[in-house]
Amino acid sequence: MSYMETYREWCTNPYFSEETRAELEAIKDNEAEIEDRFYRQLEFGTGGLRGVIGAGTNRMNIYTVRQATQGLANYIISQNGQEKGVAIAHDSRIMSPEFAEEAALCLNANGIKAYVFDSLRPTPELSFTVRELGCVSGIVITASHNPREYNGYKVYWEDGAQITPPHDSGIMNEVKAISDYAVCKKMDKDAAIAAGLYQTIGADIDDPYIEELKKLVVHQDGLPAANAATVTAAPGVDSLSAISNGMTIVYTSERSAYYHASSVCVSSSCTSSMSCSGRRFLAACFAFRLTHFSAS
Repeated sequence: MSYMETYREWCTNPYFSEETRAELEAIKDNEAEIEDRFYRQLEFGTGGLRGVIGAGTNRMNIYTVRQATQGLANYIISQNGQEKGVAIAHDSRIMSPEFAEEAALCLNANGIKAYVFDSLRPTPELSFTVRELGCVSGIVITASHNPREYNGYKVYWEDGAQITPPHDSGIMNEVKAISDYAVCKKMDKDAAIAAGLYQTIGADIDDPYIEELKKLVVHQDGLPAANAATVTAAPGVDSLSAISNGMTIVYTSERSAYYHASSVCVSSSCTSSMSCSGRRFLAACFAFRLTHFSAS
């Protein structure tokens, strides 16, 4: 099928949402854009998926995410790993929460339990979660350093590392074998929760993760005291201020906090008297949206 034929299929097939079809209808006179969106299938490689967000086979959207997840589910089942479940995390990028949920519900429809973080988390915590919960696999929705219009889908195996041989080729082959999006399964979220297939995780993983991080700090005397930081909500303002040893971090939303906090805390211009290892540790805590060192 040519790229134009595939484009027309997406424009007319009721399987694709009205919003998707409207987005594609808007580019009907732009053949170069149509070709770029449909000349190939977004490639699933050893790093997973990565691409510009939008409608089309060569874009990151719920359909390409669902296709990748169906391929992953097929491989997991072929390895008899479906009873172990899959952990899912995401970053602050556009559509990251939506892609994470799409992946979870596709796994659920295949009888595979998904452990989904309640909000953004860093990639290392996903790796920890896979091992902590004994999952067969993990998924992180992120595009790392790419521009804001991008998003991505990274797959991890039960050892907590990104997929390596033979699992990488096995998963890639399963994804490539799916030529019809309609065969990709999806489950209603309420039904998945009721069936015990969709489980939200958060502090129950954050706490043991931070405890493990603390063990890895070389200079233990650099760790902050239990009441070193205070986290308070500004009256009438949707913002938080975290103050610790001369270090002030202000962020206006949950999503911006992830980057703002981490960049400020490890900045070479920080005038805090706290040791470097202590500052980095606090940065990790703030970036993960934890309040383990908050005084009431």
